[in-house]
Amino acid sequence: MKILYILKAEPEDIVNRLIAEHKKDSEVLVFELYKDKDYDLMAKMIEDCDRVIAW
Repeated sequence: MKILYILKAEPEDIVNRLIAEHKKDSEVLVFELYKDKDYDLMAKMIEDCDRVIAW
């Protein structure tokens, strides 16, 4: 499974732990919206992933 995390702000410790846990079983991508405003790239990543989680 391919999971995309879209982070709207600097991640808190709990978010980093969830990402690390998901990486054990799945391919995980992270899009840092607070740093990168490339919405075309973000849309492409959303299309390519099975699950999207926004924080």
